[in-house]
Amino acid sequence: MLLKIFGLLDIVAGLSIILAYLEKGQVFVLFLALIIFIKGIIFLWNWNSIVDVIAAVLMGIAAFGFFYAFTWLAMLWLFQKGIFSLLRSV
Repeated sequence: MLLKIFGLLDIVAGLSIILAYLEKGQVFVLFLALIIFIKGIIFLWNWNSIVDVIAAVLMGIAAFGFFYAFTWLAMLWLFQKGIFSLLRSV
């Protein structure tokens, strides 16, 4: 059950990067970035969590309107991780 929640959280976080690109919902993007960052810190012993922390930082930067190629890679990372989390928990 927790894996499904984290999977949905990752997918919504990936979608929020698109919102930030459209300059909508910056507070929502920052909130999700904080949640992803905390989740990454809690499970920091795993390399996936290290990438989550980096993705959360990039999300926070994107909320202020700064986008880089790595921001889009972070979005793809969150999408694929969320989808795999949902499929794995079936």
